[in-house]
Amino acid sequence: MRTDPAPRITPRDLDVLQSMLGRMVGDEPLAIALRRKLEKVRIVPAEHLAPDVVTLGSRVRFRIGDAPSQDAIVVSDQLFDSASGHMSLANPRGLAMLGLSVGASVDIAGEAGPLTIVAVLLQPEAEHKRRGPRMGLRVVSSRDDLGPAAPEPQPPHPFDDDPGPSAA
Repeated sequence: MRTDPAPRITPRDLDVLQSMLGRMVGDEPLAIALRRKLEKVRIVPAEHLAPDVVTLGSRVRFRIGDAPSQDAIVVSDQLFDSASGHMSLANPRGLAMLGLSVGASVDIAGEAGPLTIVAVLLQPEAEHKRRGPRMGLRVVSSRDDLGPAAPEPQPPHPFDDDPGPSAA
């Protein structure tokens, strides 16, 4: 069983973990687990992160002990939707997965065996690198060469005493 002593997370993932911790009060179990995670992590810029590391938004295949593998998408506690196959960071499994790479295992209290990352099926950072940098939006009009789209406003007639719609 391989274990990663320092989970690698992106600055964005770090912000989400710190925000979660900031919303907690006292020493609830999740707050303790978050503090432990934050003590161990190594921050890696998204563009330098290996594609086999679990980040927020990653689709992950994992297994617990010798049980069959399962797939889940790791999401923040605020984006969690159980019907969409999500695994929240507020769940001990989701928090444990964040920052691990394929082949890494970690023990989770109350589980039948260690959680092992079998595959990272999709990682947002790797997809971003694969697609290349996004180009900014560019609005193109088919009317650019036809001149103005609306008539130029005309100055009011010097003898016009109609105050216009604002007087209504």
